[in-house]
Amino acid sequence: MVPANVTLIGASAFAGTTDLEEVVFAEGSSEPLRIEEGAFGELSAFSEASKQLKEIILPMRTAYVGSGAFNNYARPIRVRMLSMNAEIADYAFGYVTVPEEESLLHEENGDAIAYLVHQ
Repeated sequence: MVPANVTLIGASAFAGTTDLEEVVFAEGSSEPLRIEEGAFGELSAFSEASKQLKEIILPMRTAYVGSGAFNNYARPIRVRMLSMNAEIADYAFGYVTVPEEESLLHEENGDAIAYLVHQ
C-alpha cells in the first residue's frame, strides 16, 4: 500500500523488482502525485508469471508520469489512470504493442487506459 501522503515515486524506485504483484495507492489525499522516470520499469522481465504486476491503478491525483515509468515489460500489464489531466512524458509507457481493438491510451468509463504489451 502506497500511503496517501506520498507525493513522489522516485526515478527507478521499483525498477527491476521481481516479485511486485500489486501496487495500491491509498485514498485520502489531493496532493499531486509524480511518478518519475523508470519508476516501475522492467518489473516483469525476470519474474515468474504468478508474481508479476498485471494491473496498476494510478489515482486521480496523478499529475505526472515520467519517461520510461512503465517500460520493458516481458508480459502484458494494464495501467489505469483515473486522471485524464496528467502530464505524460514521451515514452512513459516505453515501446509497446497494443491489441488491435484498443488504442494505446483511451478512455474507458471515465478512466484513461494504457495497454502495455511486450513485442
